[in-house]
Amino acid sequence: MAREVRAGVEELYDELFGPLVRLAHLIVLDGQEARDVVQDCFAGAIARWDEIEDPRAYLRRSVANRSYRAVRDRRRRHEKAERWRAGAPLVETGEPDVLADAIVALPPKQRAVVVLRFYVDLSTDDIAAALDVPRGSVGPTLGRALARLKQEVER
Repeated sequence: MAREVRAGVEELYDELFGPLVRLAHLIVLDGQEARDVVQDCFAGAIARWDEIEDPRAYLRRSVANRSYRAVRDRRRRHEKAERWRAGAPLVETGEPDVLADAIVALPPKQRAVVVLRFYVDLSTDDIAAALDVPRGSVGPTLGRALARLKQEVER
């Protein structure tokens, strides 16, 4: 990034970060998520900085849209979890798939390890690299996930 563009981005960041976080916070109602939304929007804007005519307007619109999307996605995740608790399948395959539903219900890290191991067929070293975790944590995480899956499938 050219020095003058970088200086302009930094100046705009200093000026707009606080107001944009407040905008996002009023929509998503979560301070950390609001900061994440604004950071993502700035990162996206920097990637196409030369194409943006009015960076202030672009960033406000981007923050508002991404905030709405975050709320909608959160609501969908919540509704899906509620359906699962009520016994409905989480993965729509046309027929009941207890294993797929159980995998979806795993915590994110365990779900990632299971999918990378059994669906993508990665080795322990490759899983550790993909998730940026110590190699020694992959086996125990996989073990806990498999134990939860066994419990869920046997129900």
